[in-house]
Amino acid sequence: MSELQLFIFFPALHEESDYEHSTYLSSRDEQLWLDAILIPCITKVVDCSNILGQYPASACIANLDSLAISAERLAQKESVREQFLKHAIQPQHLDPLWTLILKTIEDNPGLHRFRGTTLFSNAKNTKVEYNRKSLTQAYEVWEQRWSDATNLEFYNKDRTYVDLAKQVTSKDSAVPYDEIPKDHEAEVFLWKKCCLDAYLRTQAVLNGAETRDGLIYSQFYGSIKTPFDSAKVYVFDNDSVENLALDPGY
Repeated sequence: MSELQLFIFFPALHEESDYEHSTYLSSRDEQLWLDAILIPCITKVVDCSNILGQYPASACIANLDSLAISAERLAQKESVREQFLKHAIQPQHLDPLWTLILKTIEDNPGLHRFRGTTLFSNAKNTKVEYNRKSLTQAYEVWEQRWSDATNLEFYNKDRTYVDLAKQVTSKDSAVPYDEIPKDHEAEVFLWKKCCLDAYLRTQAVLNGAETRDGLIYSQFYGSIKTPFDSAKVYVFDNDSVENLALDPGY
């Protein structure tokens, strides 16, 4: 699964801090997490100087590594100033590493702000990868990829959710150099407002078949990619756009 991502969540840290509008660690918390927990645990579990030499030895070094491109190549205008660091960890180290991380947090009172640390995996933007003519075909392909990427022993099925989607798209399309008749009208499909309003007032029965099968929620929407979703950058996202509409006399 090329789009499978793994995140570390810190629920307790969020509750006791002012992270209301941010999902990033503060500089202080990031330094504590790396220097007191993650890097020491990796060092103990991997225990191979040939591999450990490839990893940053401290939070300070990791921070400098992330800024190296912009600092040395003056590339601020070509890419973001701070770069993500990518380091591979061999699969046999993952389970003992996570076990040691949790134990380190529990055994050290100074690290209790990280209690409840949880792994969260997520796969997004996989529509093209699993799109098939039937739900059965799509599920078979997805299940094979999922089983290749995960191990049932290490995740909770009751906390695993699959987002199923049905897409209906008009076959009407054109590419450059296509001959389009002058009387041709483009075709699009839109949801009827009455249908959306009706579903808005519908709720799955608590003990109904849908709920027992795991239905959490449904959503219906129109989708258009080319003008409004370019490389996952959306129009009107810039906070300064509102200034374009201000009265000159403001």
